[in-house]
Amino acid sequence: MFLVAGGTLLVPILAFVASFLLWPAALINIYYWYWRRALGMQVKYSNYGNYKFCYVSRGKPGPKPSVLMLHGFSAHKDMWLSVVKFLPKNLHLVCVDMPGHQGTTRSALDDYSIYGQVKRIHQVLWFVWVREWRCHTALNLFYM
Repeated sequence: MFLVAGGTLLVPILAFVASFLLWPAALINIYYWYWRRALGMQVKYSNYGNYKFCYVSRGKPGPKPSVLMLHGFSAHKDMWLSVVKFLPKNLHLVCVDMPGHQGTTRSALDDYSIYGQVKRIHQVLWFVWVREWRCHTALNLFYM
């Protein structure tokens, strides 16, 4: 009897250890997928020029301003999930992957300075999301 119970526990434990050692990125992606789903966030893509922007959003634009959340260098859109859980559910939230980060297009020829990033975000915002600029912005300039 103990052998069966021990074997039953051994299989999932070995599967977890193997995935942790062999595919740690898969576990991290599953973690972020779970929290996006739990918070009602959806991953979306928008094409603008030769860029494909990746972002997560919740809610729909309405009479209240939208909240745009931009991460800093070496972070990504999912870093905002711990903040999103404390924000009201009726807000329209957009967390963008900045150009050159995670799901958004990267190119060695583009300008990744602050001015270059602001220019591309401005263009895609004007084109896709907030044409009236009724938008609050949350910035994370330094992520440690």
